[in-house]
Order: sequence, then C-alpha cells, then structure tokens
Amino acid sequence: MLVEIGTWTLEARRAGYYTVSKSVVITAGVLARATVDMKPLPVEAPPTPPPNPAKELPPPKPSVVPPPALPKPSVDEGPGTTRRTLSYVGLGLAAVSLGIGGYALGRRNSESSAYNDDKSCPGTESLTQPPACDTRIRHVHDWQTVSLIGFVTGGVVATGSIVLLVTAPSPKSASAGATRFYCGMGPGTVGIGCTVIH
Repeated sequence: MLVEIGTWTLEARRAGYYTVSKSVVITAGVLARATVDMKPLPVEAPPTPPPNPAKELPPPKPSVVPPPALPKPSVDEGPGTTRRTLSYVGLGLAAVSLGIGGYALGRRNSESSAYNDDKSCPGTESLTQPPACDTRIRHVHDWQTVSLIGFVTGGVVATGSIVLLVTAPSPKSASAGATRFYCGMGPGTVGIGCTVIH
C-alpha cells in the first residue's frame, strides 16, 4: 500500500480481541513494517439456569404393561408359503427387468433413427464419424446392451419364479383332494420329468 510520508496511526481490530493502536513512521524509499500483539477479550461464562422444579418431583411409578399377544397364524401359512411369496416377488422383479429392457430397446431405436435421419452422419460402415454421429452410435450400443441385460435378466428371473411357484407345496388346508404336481431329475433321464397326481 502506498501512503504519504509522515507519522500514521495503525489500528487493528478483530472480533473477540482488544483493539490495538500503534504509531508508524513512514520515510521516503524505506519499507515500513509494524507488528501488533492482539490480546483476546475475556470469555464470559454462560448464565446459570434457574433450578427446575420438575427435577425435584419423585419419579413416576412404573405402570404394568401386559405382554404383547402372539400373532395368530394365517390360514395360508403352509409349507409352500415362503416359496410362493418369493416367486411373486421374483415375478415382480422380472416384470421390472423386462420393462427396463423394453424402455432401453425403445431408446436404442430412437437413437438409431436419429442417426439415420441426420444427413451429416456418413453411415455406420464409415471409419470416421463426426463427433455427434459417433456419440449417437455409442448411445445405440449402450442402450442395446441395457436392453439385452434387461430382457435376459427378466427372462431368467421369470423362469425361476414360475418354477418356484409351480413346485411350491400346497397349503395343508387345501391339500386334501387337490392335484399335485411333482418335478424331478433322476438317473437315466435327460432333463426334468414331471408327474401330476390326483
């Protein structure tokens, strides 16, 4: 900072500290330096809160709470309930995966159409592509991959869920006189053999 020659008063202020003033003599062609020692203001202790009369009261007597009632078993709780529940959840996940695959296929087709409609794009057989066209080609490949993953995942999960659902044991209440469906693999068979018992 450039200032005129003479004696100046330097004042330093900072929140939480005492203000300090110091005289500095400025002479021509000489760099003037000043060091100040700032001391912090004393810290006030927070006020003591008034006594709380509620703390002086005796603690309340504990109330007797009866134990919670045990849940009644559902009529549908049987040996295959968990497998059926898992199969329904799997079918839901399969539907979501297939939906994602369908959406991704639609986006892939949209990007492909945009590439084909763009007159600046030379065609996929060209080794060099303008940046915008190259980006569209990458998007086509990315959406195609997402679509493929969605369809394959959805198909595998759906198949597994259907197998779980079909092979789940029936509830005990409905098992009398019901048709049962058994699948299994055994020696001398190729694949899965199934039997329906009435």
